[in-house]
Amino acid sequence: MKKYIPLILIEGATVMAVELCGAKLLSPLYGGSLFVWAAILAVTLGALAFGYYYGGVLSSKAEPTKKLFNVLVLAAICIALMPFLAKYVLPYVSYINFKLAVILSASGLIFLPIFFLGCTTPLLVRINTVTIESAGLISGKVYAISTVGGIVSTLLCGFFLIPTLGLKVTLVSFSVILFITSVLILRIFKTNSTIPFLLVLLFSVKTVIGSDDASLLYSKYGIMGEIDVVEFQNEKEPIRQLMINEIVQTEMMLNTKKSTSDYIKCIDSLVPSQAQNSNALILGLGGGLLANLIEEKNFSVDAVEFDPRITESARTFFYLSPTVNCLNEDARAYINRCHKKYNLIIFDVFKGEEQPVHTITAECFTKVSELLAKDGKMIINWHGYINPPLGKGTQILLNTLHQSSFSTKLIHGKGGEDHRNTLIVCNVDHKIYSNDNELVNTDDQQVLELANAKANLRWRLNYLRFYQGAR
Repeated sequence: MKKYIPLILIEGATVMAVELCGAKLLSPLYGGSLFVWAAILAVTLGALAFGYYYGGVLSSKAEPTKKLFNVLVLAAICIALMPFLAKYVLPYVSYINFKLAVILSASGLIFLPIFFLGCTTPLLVRINTVTIESAGLISGKVYAISTVGGIVSTLLCGFFLIPTLGLKVTLVSFSVILFITSVLILRIFKTNSTIPFLLVLLFSVKTVIGSDDASLLYSKYGIMGEIDVVEFQNEKEPIRQLMINEIVQTEMMLNTKKSTSDYIKCIDSLVPSQAQNSNALILGLGGGLLANLIEEKNFSVDAVEFDPRITESARTFFYLSPTVNCLNEDARAYINRCHKKYNLIIFDVFKGEEQPVHTITAECFTKVSELLAKDGKMIINWHGYINPPLGKGTQILLNTLHQSSFSTKLIHGKGGEDHRNTLIVCNVDHKIYSNDNELVNTDDQQVLELANAKANLRWRLNYLRFYQGAR
């Protein structure tokens, strides 16, 4: 049993690496919403169930060690193919019905590697079981050791490997480690298995290091996902974009160094220049064009951005003013510990269609109201859906603000609700009326994510249509 412990640890670790990386690989096409994670979890459990069953069938046949080696090699090959599938195959699946596309994409990406990894557990139990009486003990040990490997892998991938190395390098690394461990532990080396693995590995490495985008200026995998800075020439002038998971976060005209976004122009008209220096807090830095605009209006700007790589991009490629004070931490964490007074606070925390709902709860807004100076103003950048059913989340947000003693005014951007932004301008008003019968987003009951699900799905579909059309 002892000699198999490293293999069992690697098997458990690889399952979790495949699951985490699979979800992140889907995010450029489908976002990181509840739909994606539901599909990933369902496919993972389904693949493990089929794998456990088929592994049990294999364990009843002769030469279980050779069969174990074969399924491990197949798992390693499938894992190495995941970056290629995500880049060249899944975009075509995204043309069909959104929810079906998410399920099919998750299945095509992670089902086979997790199925083969699931097959290994019954085989490992079979190989290490000497007597019927010891079967239960061996099973418990195998599952326990595998689970420990999964725990270590989850923490390692989430806190170090994926943010530092990126998804593709992480997956290829786990594929290589799984293959080498299998050869060393099982002491089996087959040319007809090794050659296909090496060919797939070389193919995957080419996918990892290759780039067909001549306009790519910067690319790193960060806490928020894949961060790219790209540049292209439109009909009039060169444009530079900051993208997170292939979703545009900031778009700048290079000639003027100004944003193309309509909502930033709206904020420009809403916020007057200050006669004397005032304090402003921007939650969500992006490319920093909004921070630059607010600083030009005689504000001293603090900008909170969770991912330091976004701050690096803003400084290097989007001319973020060196006097903007950037704090790399979670927006809610900063709000909770802050005691500074601000004349202006701007929530610009969207990532694609996703809203970090923990930053837009009644408790958070109550704390924000304490940070606002007298006659201070809060502005929330929001999507364009106002009326139910797509605007149900907006109605909950407005009622949450009212419960937190904010009066609200809605400023709509240009275009229809599918394409515009809405700015929610808020002022502290302790006399504001709030309907207690309406839902409120709180820390205990975060109802906003579910209420916004239809709007988020509609936004993602519209973006996909534009994105696929541009391709």
